[in-house]
Amino acid sequence: MTEYFDLGKAPETPEERQELLGKREYMDSLIEQQALTQVQAVVVDFLLNTKGYDPADLRVNHTAGLTLADGKTFQTTADILIVIAERPVLFVKCSMSSLASWDRHAVAFCRVGTGGQIPFAVVTDGTDVRLISGLDGSVSEGTLDVIPSRQEVLQVIAATTVTRYPAEKAERERRILFAFDAIRCPTLAEGYPKKPDIQ
Repeated sequence: MTEYFDLGKAPETPEERQELLGKREYMDSLIEQQALTQVQAVVVDFLLNTKGYDPADLRVNHTAGLTLADGKTFQTTADILIVIAERPVLFVKCSMSSLASWDRHAVAFCRVGTGGQIPFAVVTDGTDVRLISGLDGSVSEGTLDVIPSRQEVLQVIAATTVTRYPAEKAERERRILFAFDAIRCPTLAEGYPKKPDIQ
């Protein structure tokens, strides 16, 4: 008996069919590992099938280890982190409610969560979106459509260089991340990741 898979659209070429199958297999593997929340599943599907990202671009439940000035270490998590050409370019926080309350966390992660500043952050419940500049913290609101496409992100990468957040200000951003993660999950702040980083 022939088994059919819903690819979300009818492929126009064999190459497109192969690409769609790859994205479908990626989604299925995440679901099997129970690595996705409901909101994450919606966002990952949208990023892959509408915004043109590749599965290899996505880091799901990405954990970053940070150290405070007093030597205390902790881990903070990106629900989804998009990395293209080894450069983190988009941080995504998935939340069922109170989206605006996560703005400051998103900005702090963009500033110190990786080796260089991340240009874009998204806070979303799977329908509404707050698109935040990781560089200056400015916010615009809309639906999932406001998330930059892979092509738009590539243009940003080509036009900008990776910069580190000023060292004299970085400790404050790390403290903000520590406070958020300690409130959300005390064991996570103590250095125990809640979920594995999935690629």
